[in-house]
Amino acid sequence: MIVYDLSCPFTHHFEGWYESSETFEKLKEQGLIECPICHSKEIKRLPSAPFIATSPSKVTSTSSSSLSESSQHTLNNIAAKGDFMEILRQQIVQLINTNTEDVGSLFAETAKKIHYQEIPEKNIRGIATVDELQELQEEGIEILIIGNTDSSEIQH
Repeated sequence: MIVYDLSCPFTHHFEGWYESSETFEKLKEQGLIECPICHSKEIKRLPSAPFIATSPSKVTSTSSSSLSESSQHTLNNIAAKGDFMEILRQQIVQLINTNTEDVGSLFAETAKKIHYQEIPEKNIRGIATVDELQELQEEGIEILIIGNTDSSEIQH
């Protein structure tokens, strides 16, 4: 397996894991790789040192004597990263849900009303289409995009 750092035109950064660089290129050409946040299919590789993973059994069964202490530490961090990231994601979701009002599909309309001071300022979350997001950005309205993989719309 090879791991690439990827980005979309909206500067969302994410990782992709592929069998080989050829597999990545083939999937990209076929439009099968998309940003998990905004679903853009315009994906580019970011400069990075690719991580090439062997099978999980080879990684976990490698003796510590054959790996430097630094390499072993790196492998342990990679294994722990998944658990840490899930806990962090859950905490962020809880923080957002506790401190915002869900305006659902009225997100873009409500954000504009707040921006133009037609209604009192408040923290909101909801869903919007890519076109609505572009319109908000063009009007100078700041938003934070949080991916919602269960929908073709985007959670904010």
